[in-house]
Amino acid sequence: TGPHAGRRVLGGERQWRVERAVTGRWSVPASPRRRWRAPRHPVRHQEPHQIGATYRALRLAREASGDAPGTADLYYGEMEMRRHDPTRSRGERAVVWLYWLFSGYGLRVLRPLFALGITLLACTWLLATAGFRHGAAPENTFLFALSSSLSVLRPSDDGPALYQWGQVALIVLKLAAPLFLGLTLLSIRGRVQR
Repeated sequence: TGPHAGRRVLGGERQWRVERAVTGRWSVPASPRRRWRAPRHPVRHQEPHQIGATYRALRLAREASGDAPGTADLYYGEMEMRRHDPTRSRGERAVVWLYWLFSGYGLRVLRPLFALGITLLACTWLLATAGFRHGAAPENTFLFALSSSLSVLRPSDDGPALYQWGQVALIVLKLAAPLFLGLTLLSIRGRVQR
């Protein structure tokens, strides 16, 4: 194993990433901080599903021995290989990719909070520009959006009259806010447990 971006990785993953950076379709020059270096000792070429299986076996062995804090890097590596495994269906890889993007596989606490903030700002902008009918916009659109996102069960009838885009913004907020708050709690739980 070796360190990378705050986590320890297997030599197989490191070699796979080095090979992918050289021949990958989407390769971009790596920044000095995130550069992958080849392992010190030669590693037999492995595909993502093989590397993922190794991560999974190591993670399960550590969990069985009662070392839950030591499994976070193994879990992250396993999920990374699932995300890049071409043998898995596109739908599964898309779900895993979204899980990575919005919560870092339940291990990155700031990602869902950042996503919630971006969603809240975008919906506030939408409400302010194309959401309210007859100039009925509340004085503070941001507070209206925030309270609407946190009151999932509140009926939409008791607020100001909204155009179609305003209703869309409220629906997005009512779906996204609980999702991102749940992912935040999951991430906190994942960091505390591990």
